[in-house]
Amino acid sequence: MHLTRLGHACVRLERDGARLVIDPGSYSAPDAVGDAVLVAHEHADHVVPATLRHDLAARPRLEVWAPAQFPRYTAPPRRCEGHHSKHWFRDHGDTDARSGVLLC
Repeated sequence: MHLTRLGHACVRLERDGARLVIDPGSYSAPDAVGDAVLVAHEHADHVVPATLRHDLAARPRLEVWAPAQFPRYTAPPRRCEGHHSKHWFRDHGDTDARSGVLLC
């Protein structure tokens, strides 16, 4: 197994030709791509929804794993977006994924 840090919270795990990227957020390297993506939570340093939707549209076989309240991307990528029910910074909302809502 090979582990590569790709910036802030992002890492890529590679094994037997398969690549898993964890938290490819706004501070990640441009080559933070893989066969699957794991998203820990919604903050911009862990995921950029527009970029992930673009990647899914370009690569329909891309697997995305995320908390249940975050977009599972089962709807067409252009139609889903995850948000906190109470803004995490402005309104001092909880950052737990269970406080999220899916807008499709």
